[in-house]
Amino acid sequence: MADFNNPGSNERQRANVSWKSTLLDKGFSDAKENGGNTNILSKKSFTVNSFVRSYEVDEGNVGVLSRIFQENPYIDREFKLKYPYFQNVLMNEIAGCYRSLENNPEVEEVVGMYEMVKDMELTGLELTWLKDRVSTVSETLKKRHQEIADKLSREVALLEQNYFDF
Repeated sequence: MADFNNPGSNERQRANVSWKSTLLDKGFSDAKENGGNTNILSKKSFTVNSFVRSYEVDEGNVGVLSRIFQENPYIDREFKLKYPYFQNVLMNEIAGCYRSLENNPEVEEVVGMYEMVKDMELTGLELTWLKDRVSTVSETLKKRHQEIADKLSREVALLEQNYFDF
């Protein structure tokens, strides 16, 4: 029996390598052939394939995912998804979330991330650490926006006071 849960298994690595040809054989089109439009059903095109714990991910996500697995080594212990392509997509999304949180995201991004992380937890991934990080960034953004709103209110009040004093 194939062992897809063992990160070092040959079966899993072969499945990761063959996902593209399998999808193309089933009639899915390459994003480049499809006018550049990408979504999961029309095959997400990875520019360069690299592996982190046998997950095939975008090369730009290797460092981020390596750091994530070093800090949270058991996040995928209860991973319920068995098909390697979908596992790879989620790993890339986790890396994207993590990277966005490090780069001063906007409030709207953070709200979407929180919902996405909650959905990803349904797959058995242990993402409490990421949900906590999203919440922390969200609170920081709310405080920052409130400080800006308070400062603008004070400036408007000062302008109104000076205007009516003439």
